[in-house]
Amino acid sequence: MSGKRKVLLLTGASRGIGHATVKRFSDAGWRIITCSRDAVPPECKRDPNWTHHITADLADPADLEHFVAEAGQFLDGALHALVNNAGVSPKATSKERLGVLNGDLEDWHRVFQLNFFVPLNFARIGVRVNAVAPGEIETAMLSPETTTLLPRIPLNRLGIPSDVAGTIFFLCSEDAAYVTGTEISVNGGQHIY
Repeated sequence: MSGKRKVLLLTGASRGIGHATVKRFSDAGWRIITCSRDAVPPECKRDPNWTHHITADLADPADLEHFVAEAGQFLDGALHALVNNAGVSPKATSKERLGVLNGDLEDWHRVFQLNFFVPLNFARIGVRVNAVAPGEIETAMLSPETTTLLPRIPLNRLGIPSDVAGTIFFLCSEDAAYVTGTEISVNGGQHIY
């Protein structure tokens, strides 16, 4: 590394898991470039390791091109970790999670565009690629009814964003140098039963 700080590029950075991930990497001294549909959150502006924010909706092909071009200007030739945290999950107006049978087909096109096809565009450059699969995490995306799931979670609590951020940090570290092509569930053991 020759004394240079590692660089993180993180999408979906404005709240919840994304914001916790920025904090985890910042605490370790990484230089951070973020992206989200929203403007820079005030708490990011106070972070001395946050260097640039790109406002873009990555599901929009024109915004995706803008994101790639602008990010390239701020990398200084080095990128050590790309965390694609941007994602959507279709919800009803009641905040209930929608499935393929009760959701709108256009919503599912957007889900696959952002959650599946966009990440394929950074995967072609020979880097390790892993997936983190969060369970029920206390974020704005979670509906209040989720607490009814507690009896099915062996750790008997909902996850918090820093639970996921720690796993992401591990995957971007040298400790995970031989981990690729895998999915790590961060769900309190919810799927054991």
